Amino acid sequence: MDYFPAFFDMLATPVLVVGGGEDALRKVRLMIRTKAIVYVHAEESPEWSEAVLGSVQLVSRSEIERLAADLAFAIIAEEDDACRIEWFNWAKGHRIPVNVVDHKGLSDFIVPSLIDQGKFTAAFTSGGAAPVLARDIRAELERRLPANLDGILEAASGARAAALIRYPDGRERRAFWQRLSALVMAQADAGPRDGVDMIKAAFDADHVPPRWEMREIELPRSLSTDDLTLGAYRDMQTCDFALIEDGVPGDFLNLLRRDAVRQTFDSPKALQELVAEHRQHSEAASLVVLKIPTQS
Repeated sequence: MDYFPAFFDMLATPVLVVGGGEDALRKVRLMIRTKAIVYVHAEESPEWSEAVLGSVQLVSRSEIERLAADLAFAIIAEEDDACRIEWFNWAKGHRIPVNVVDHKGLSDFIVPSLIDQGKFTAAFTSGGAAPVLARDIRAELERRLPANLDGILEAASGARAAALIRYPDGRERRAFWQRLSALVMAQADAGPRDGVDMIKAAFDADHVPPRWEMREIELPRSLSTDDLTLGAYRDMQTCDFALIEDGVPGDFLNLLRRDAVRQTFDSPKALQELVAEHRQHSEAASLVVLKIPTQS
């Protein structure tokens, strides 16, 4: 992973965009979709729409010096190479994270391709290797998302306290959220449903209690995560416990649910003992066993 993905709270966060052309306008349009305070510096007054200009604060070079200590980051969208380098050096001198548009080597961070549906935000990047491919993958996934996703998330946010009370057991609570997720994804082809209605349906469908489940997954002989079956991947993403044979490559461990409890074993006997222990102490749990491929 060349870039670490992170989402910043943009509420009243000061940011700076330098430039007055089309590149700057694209970045400004992105920034004003957040709740940030967007400062813009340009050598000449930008010929942008009143709506855009009304959402930013145009500042002089002297005003930027006064604001520098509070800026969260800066985006440099100047077309002149000398200006880019000058502003890059200025940002580094003030220890301000900086992105120089279309200049990966002069950037502390990159601006990924985004899906923005209110509360739901997803970011896609190829690390600069193939930005058009990242854009097209984003577009394909966005096409499959429910049109009313933001409303669903608003309803889900309001249901968190009720779910915590109704399902004090963590596994039952995860089962509730999984039911809701299944309802949301199923509506992509069936047409939009009200978020509150889907929350109620997920609560009403809790008559089937969680049960103890175990799935043994033998890794593909190629030892490539690309050859892992979809079913195995889903089990790894939703398990409560993972029993891992010595020698399983780290790439597969990265696919496990991050909150899953992980234990290793080095023999069939050790595995049997671990499974017996889990059966004894867990009435309802999802357990996966990752095994290295057998030699033919």
